[in-house]
Amino acid sequence: MGFTRESRADIRDIVRDVVMEVLDAYLDRISNKVMEKIETNMEENIKQHEYSLKKLQNKIDLLEQSNKSRNLIIPGVPESQGEKEEEKIITICSDKNININNEEIISCYHMGKVRNDNKDRPILVKFSSEKQRECLMLHKKRFVNTKVSAEKI
Repeated sequence: MGFTRESRADIRDIVRDVVMEVLDAYLDRISNKVMEKIETNMEENIKQHEYSLKKLQNKIDLLEQSNKSRNLIIPGVPESQGEKEEEKIITICSDKNININNEEIISCYHMGKVRNDNKDRPILVKFSSEKQRECLMLHKKRFVNTKVSAEKI
């Protein structure tokens, strides 16, 4: 018994449909495995980046803390035109027998916006090391009964 053209075409269509279903199922399994692998790799990468970010944030925090440990806020220093804040701080300290020189001060400036109420803005002094700041803090008792004081940040 032979196959007719129609039955051959039907068989061919059935075989093609079965092969397509098998291929689709196989491709679905492969694509699912690939996606799972990609997701796993991405999750590992994210964890590594989060760890690195946390380490860098800790380093930044330590650097900021170290930088701030050399800072001192000095309120009560009158503002005047022409005289630099650095010179004012050195003069005020030398009047109280505290030796500080220009090389020990990295920067010195009034904090905040200029005020119209004639209140003096505090001065932020950045020393080259904690040692100079601590020296001034040790002798801050000498500023009692004056407008000037020293405050740690």
